[in-house]
Amino acid sequence: MSARAMLNRRRIVDLHGAGDLAAALPLYLAWLAARPDDGIMWSNFGSLLRARRQHDQALRA
Repeated sequence: MSARAMLNRRRIVDLHGAGDLAAALPLYLAWLAARPDDGIMWSNFGSLLRARRQHDQALRA
């Protein structure tokens, strides 16, 4: 993974960790569309969806 990709990944995780779920959501979607094999980010995305009370979607993530 490139250094730029790592920075983008870190930004998504940081936004999520800071509670800025609205900002993190579209970034997760873009990341996962480009890298569908990133299991850690799928897990984080599921966590974000649970925090937003989107339980059905979280189960699919």
